[in-house]
Amino acid sequence: MKSPIDLKSFAFGALTAALVALSVAAATGTATGPRFQISAWAFAGDGRSGHGAYVVDTATGEVWVVHEGGTQKKLVDKLK
Repeated sequence: MKSPIDLKSFAFGALTAALVALSVAAATGTATGPRFQISAWAFAGDGRSGHGAYVVDTATGEVWVVHEGGTQKKLVDKLK
């Protein structure tokens, strides 16, 4: 039985999100504890598929989305 989520795509999304989180932590100079929350996603159906991740900086409230291919976009400057 084929899994509805391609495991290779999921792993790529999780790895990309982890790299974004580590690069942001390195840039801000703060790596003293769990600061980022990452939620990876993938979809397949209707002849389309994709994967990516949301990254939340719990210290500043900033939210990014990372799509397959490594493109990043800041969604929110500060969560309320």
